[in-house]
Amino acid sequence: MESIKEYFRENHYFYIALLLLLMGFVVWCYVSGRGTYNRADRTVDTIETESGRAADSIGNARGEVENAEDSIRRAENAVESGQRAAEEVSDGISQCQELASQSRKLNTDIAGIIRDIEAANRKRTQDSKESPVAK
Repeated sequence: MESIKEYFRENHYFYIALLLLLMGFVVWCYVSGRGTYNRADRTVDTIETESGRAADSIGNARGEVENAEDSIRRAENAVESGQRAAEEVSDGISQCQELASQSRKLNTDIAGIIRDIEAANRKRTQDSKESPVAK
């Protein structure tokens, strides 16, 4: 036991240095602990800020999606309108073709009537030349 006491007496500077080191560690832990809280507060603030920005971005994206949906609806309406117009034009073309066909038939009939009239006129003219009254 005597050697332990003697050891402590000879190395008391070592224990003082160890005690100072321990006290420094305690102070450092205390200061670091406060710094950790400050960093945590800053981190939470940063997270809240970024969360707000993300919410704004999501809101903007939602608005753009709604605008796109409106544009799609307008385009669908325009396509339907165009299809109806195309059907009407197609019906009109069919009617025009029918009228043209009827006109060609009428023209053919009229041409036949004109030929018949000309033939009848020629025959009458010829008959009148041969008639004894015309002489």
